Amino acid sequence: MKKALKIILILAIVAAVGFLGLVAIYFIQKKPVYYTSYENAGRYTAGSTTLEAGAVDEIDISWLSGTVRFRKAAGSAVTVSEDGTGLTDRQQVRWWLDGRTLRIQYWASGYGTDNDPDKTLVLEIPDGISVSLEGKKGAVILGDHDLKDLSLKMKTADITAGSLTLENDLVLENGGGETDIRGLTARNARFNTLLGEVRIGTASVEGSLEMKSGYAQLQVGTVRGGSVKITGYRGIRLGLGKCESVALDTNTGDIAITVRNGAGATVDFDTGSGARMNGKRVEYTARTVIGDGSCSVKVDADSGDLTVTAE
Repeated sequence: MKKALKIILILAIVAAVGFLGLVAIYFIQKKPVYYTSYENAGRYTAGSTTLEAGAVDEIDISWLSGTVRFRKAAGSAVTVSEDGTGLTDRQQVRWWLDGRTLRIQYWASGYGTDNDPDKTLVLEIPDGISVSLEGKKGAVILGDHDLKDLSLKMKTADITAGSLTLENDLVLENGGGETDIRGLTARNARFNTLLGEVRIGTASVEGSLEMKSGYAQLQVGTVRGGSVKITGYRGIRLGLGKCESVALDTNTGDIAITVRNGAGATVDFDTGSGARMNGKRVEYTARTVIGDGSCSVKVDADSGDLTVTAE
């Protein structure tokens, strides 16, 4: 009996030591990441800067928390600064002009943690450049900008923008928070949002607009141009101008489509039992035609009613 108890005690001690070891490893791995830990750290400079006109074609930002604010530059120079005073060298933003690409790092700012929501990066940028930003949380604020490309990939953030005109494409990924864009003109645009709400005043695309969500709400004042594909939103308010084709696929929530400015649309509604289109019960499929019916609109909804109106 004593031998058995001794064995049990030894096993318990071994398990406890192993558990404590795992906990220690966890906290060691989770310790703050300092500025020497990212690639080419020795090439970066701390603090604010103004780069001469024409020196930058692309801006690549790796951020963590707080706010990133873009302002339209009066000239062609690029200015990097931070709101607030008293930042230590370690806390200041890092930048590196890699050829004609301006690379900006949050790491070392706030000692590499995400507990600094008041930290604000301010960028004054001219027209015609490409911008990419990847970060964890906070806010991204843009004004009216004419850019080549724009890529925003955030874990969760509130993203707001004025009028965005892009020569090429927009890529926007956001795990949560609100996305609010007054106007968008692009060759192609792709949205991937999990939670929250997406609002776009007007969207004009030459090629395609693709919007995918897990459980966000969506409101687009007017969309014009090529093909539109919207998947997974739980409530959709969509205004249609001249377009080629629209496909809406949603699991829950009502859908409202307004055909604007004399545009035409043929709307085919596929649904589970019990849904209504314009107040009338639908037995699986229904169709309505607005104007010349030129834009093909296919709506596939597991639940939720559809309202189609002309303005």
